[in-house]
Formats: sequence, structure tokens, C-alpha cells
Amino acid sequence: MDVLSQKPQSIFHVFKWKDSFLLFDLSTHSLFQTDAEVWQDYQQNEWTATLKQVLSDGRNEGFFNSRQDPHLFEDHRCFKSLCFMVTRACNFRCKYCFEASQPLENSNAGSMTFETAKKAIDWLILQAKDRKQLEIDFFGGEPLLDFPLIKEAVLYARSREKASGKRFLMSITSNAYLLTDEITDFFQKHHISIILSLDGSQEVNDLFRVDSHGRGTYDRSIRNILNTIPKLSTGYYVRGTYTHQSLRFASEVKHLYSLGIKQISFEPVASLMPGIAIQESDLPLIQKEYEKLSEWMLFQSKTDPDLHFYHFEIDLEKSICIEKLYSGCGAGVEYLSLSPEGKLYPCHQFDGRQDYCFGSPGNEALRKDLQDSFRKSTLLHSRPECCECWAKTLCGGGCIANNLFIEGNMGKPYDIGCKIQKIRLEAALYYQACKKNS
Repeated sequence: MDVLSQKPQSIFHVFKWKDSFLLFDLSTHSLFQTDAEVWQDYQQNEWTATLKQVLSDGRNEGFFNSRQDPHLFEDHRCFKSLCFMVTRACNFRCKYCFEASQPLENSNAGSMTFETAKKAIDWLILQAKDRKQLEIDFFGGEPLLDFPLIKEAVLYARSREKASGKRFLMSITSNAYLLTDEITDFFQKHHISIILSLDGSQEVNDLFRVDSHGRGTYDRSIRNILNTIPKLSTGYYVRGTYTHQSLRFASEVKHLYSLGIKQISFEPVASLMPGIAIQESDLPLIQKEYEKLSEWMLFQSKTDPDLHFYHFEIDLEKSICIEKLYSGCGAGVEYLSLSPEGKLYPCHQFDGRQDYCFGSPGNEALRKDLQDSFRKSTLLHSRPECCECWAKTLCGGGCIANNLFIEGNMGKPYDIGCKIQKIRLEAALYYQACKKNS
């Protein structure tokens, strides 16, 4: 294919971050410093003399290659991950929680039984074919409301590893309120990584994360988090959510770090709720926050290599997986959510929505129409907006549940989320470029 028949923005991405000009090669995920002239010409998205010279120089060095036709991509994805919805019950009443918008079928507050979990583990081993590494995430509700079930499921999965030739990577997402030394020791012993939810300082956290009586949850959550993380060598992240009312997340990251928390993640809320949903007018402030965060991370990481902000951890050194280039979210294709009743859904956000129930593990053939629909929807070339986007091979096209529930169509990217993702990716690329140069 003649590269010049394509637009420059389909070959590479040039952006300005603070006072730096950077060029990102979509084909090799290579990153280069450039200058204002290249950046200004790039805005036109036409092949100027300057951009042609950049292209020629890069191609002589093995960069800016055209990709094969994505329609020729052989899709060998199979189910390899299960999210166990241990229970829909929760001891919190977070105002932005996705469960608040779930259908009435989700009102059942019962817990998963061990037989349901056992059957699902056996089923996943068969579904994964030649894949050696499988994944289980314990979720809810608040999964620690039924720690005995989690314990049984973990021990059973570990007992199946040797005979099946598989290895389970397991994690749990928790609000930390019920963490004890016994639970922490079990997770450490059995190599369970933990995602702990907290939105930063007490003022910001207690704005939305309240208990069933409407009281703030910061004090007990932070006490348990700080007691737990020094005991974990299996990995953890403290994950926050920012909303329209709590956009200054850079200071919340700094607050967590000041307490000794060094692995941090912050996500924008995905919501339509007034007062919570992020607006178009919020984007300039969000950009400023990522600018502040990238500079602070660069300064702080010089003396503390253990500090990690999850969304800046882009690996530009490893070779690129062809599956990852042409596919995004694995919901309904590689990943399924198991309800407390033993029903399979594309992911936890679809839980209880009967139109999206795949069936049950082991009892019946899964719905082929849903499998085909999700397989198609998770391929990048199925979304015209993604085909033309520079970020497609880094973000994978975003979350298809957000696409459906906010935009009304799995094939239409969630607009605000997409714009935030591009800002965050530029911040991450800038961070990686500066770290490499230093």
C-alpha cells in the first residue's frame, strides 16, 4: 500500500505536551521528539514537504509501516477470564456505583455457592483450550461479605492447576472495609492481588463513598488499606474515581502517596447522572490535572522508583501483539462475568440484564448470536471512529458497556470517555519519553 495515499494522522500522531513536541508511530509504538514545525503541519492532516521528509527518514529506519488489512486478522480469542460476582450485596452506597443503574433482576442479594464457583472453574479450564494462564477476579457488590466462598474457590482453583496444566492469576476488588489480618494473610499466601477502592482524601472520598447509613467511609477504609499493603508482595492498586464534582484528582494522588501508597490508579466516572457525569466543559481542567500529575510523577519517581500511576505504565519496549492491535475490550469474547445465580454475562456491567445472558457454564451451549455480536463489536475495524483514531492500538476502542449504556450503541465509542482517554494517553507518552531521556 502506498503510504502517501493515507492521511498523516493514520500513520503517526504528533502532539504538544507542555513545551515538548512528540511524535508517536502507530505501527511500531515508537516515540520521538520533534519540533513545532512538524506539529503545525500535522494539524492540517495533509502531506506537506516537512511531513514527507519525516516519513521518508522514518521509513529508512524501519518505522511508519503500513499494517496488514485488519479484515484478514484471524481471530483466535477464547474465554480465559471470569469475573465472579460473589454477591450483589454491599455495605457501601457509593453514589456513582454502576449497580445503582442495574435492572431489577439484580435485587437478589444472595451469595454465590461453592458449587456454582467450582463448576465455573472447571468450565473455564476447558474453554481456555491451549491457553496456560487463566484469570479470576472476585467482584461484587462487596465480595468480602462472603470471604468463606472466596477462600473455597481460591483453594479449588489452585488444586486444579497441576493436573490441568493451567495457572490462575487471581485478584479481588474491594472497598477495604472488611479487610482483616486473616484475610490479608490468605491473599498473600495464595498470591491474590488486590484492587482497593478509595477516592483520595477524606473530603473527596466521603463525598460519594458512604456506608448504608450515609456516613463517610474514609477513616476505616484508609486504616485497613495502610495495614494491608505492607504485607502484600503479590501486588495491589488503590483505585480512585473522579467525577464532575471531584476533578482535581492530581492532589488526591499526592495525598495517597503522602500516606505511603505507591501504586495508584484514578479513573473518570462513566455516568449519565446529573452532578456526577463529566461534561465537555470539564476537559480543559482534566488536561491541566494530567499535566500536573505527569510533572509531579517525573519529579517524584526520580527518588522513588516504586511509585506507579497505573495509567502512565505504557510499555513501549516490548513487541506488539497482533491480537491487541486489532481487538479491544474482551467482554463476551475472552472475558465473562458469573452472576451469583450462575449465569454468564459479557462483563459485570451487564450483570442481570437478561437480554445479554450467555447461558450457564457447563449446562448448555452458550448463545451463539451473542458471542458473534460481541466478537464483532470488540474488533477495532467494526467502529469507523476507531479506524481513524491515532489511539486505537493503545486504548482498544474503550469499554463497550459504556458505549452501549451511555451512547446507546456498542459500536459507538463513549464520546467523553474517548476524549479523556486521548488526553491521558498523551500524558502517559510524555511521561515515558521524559523518563527515557532522563
